[in-house]
Amino acid sequence: MQKLLLGFVLAVVSVSTIAQGTFVPLNSDGNVYLDRLDIKFSKILPVQHTTDKPYYRGQAAKVAETLLLSNLRFNKTMQFQLQYLIDDNAEWTDSLISKTRKPLWKFYREPASFLQVSSKKRGVFDLRLNPVLDLKVGEESDNKRFLFQRVLGLEVRGNIKRVFSFYFNVLGSSAREAKYVTDYAVPGSRYRSAVDTLYYIPGQAYYKIYSSKLFKYNDALDYFDARGYVNVNVLKYINLSFGRDKFFIGNGQRSLFLSDNAAPFLFLRFNVNVWRVNYQSIFAELTSQYLRSSDQLLPKKYLAIHHLSIQATHWLN
Repeated sequence: MQKLLLGFVLAVVSVSTIAQGTFVPLNSDGNVYLDRLDIKFSKILPVQHTTDKPYYRGQAAKVAETLLLSNLRFNKTMQFQLQYLIDDNAEWTDSLISKTRKPLWKFYREPASFLQVSSKKRGVFDLRLNPVLDLKVGEESDNKRFLFQRVLGLEVRGNIKRVFSFYFNVLGSSAREAKYVTDYAVPGSRYRSAVDTLYYIPGQAYYKIYSSKLFKYNDALDYFDARGYVNVNVLKYINLSFGRDKFFIGNGQRSLFLSDNAAPFLFLRFNVNVWRVNYQSIFAELTSQYLRSSDQLLPKKYLAIHHLSIQATHWLN
């Protein structure tokens, strides 16, 4: 009887959750953890409309908080994943608090935020800043190519009264990618002729090729990625977003409908979520295929998508 009552309460909470806050990044661990939670607890706590990504941070926090406050028992792996979702979306929790035991002065007072400023009254104002630094060095096993990746950037997100949210992320990247990536990005490579000018790298619209006399290569890539958007809860079940980012509609790693393997794009998104029904319209300006030459304004193409999702049962969408 207690399990049935718990299941009913959790289901009601999940169904009544409205769209909140900025998005959980599509390439983050949190996105994977939410998919796993939906598989394991879909009968009592479904993560609604898993075909529509990215998830909202408010949704991620509500799912993790509800499970941690329940009388369910979790193994160490599941406890880690739930706590990760709490820490990564701490501004959207209601009862649980994310806190670092030994912060570095005013930095990392919360495990997932380098610098965090918020109002004394919870839910009025919140601002978070995280620097981005990623350095990788390696070697390709089959041809002994020297590989590296260097990423520098800054991420900022915040919200006002949990109604108006904003997000900004800028990254500068330099890399010598694996051969199968370079073959599609550098002129005269294995799959491209020297006169072919239709080149690309996954997930980016524009990039440059540079060389190094010191390390003796001429096929390294340099690109700049800037994303940002504003998100407004117009009404209780209606959300409006405008900015530059990626979306994913479908199931699995790739989708023929709308995939996140393409470059970020300028968008206007209208989303309505009521009960088990989610409807969204996306109007976007995309980067068209172009001939690589000197610096130029890249050609554009346009897209309109309307998608209706009905979560009939926990196993049927």
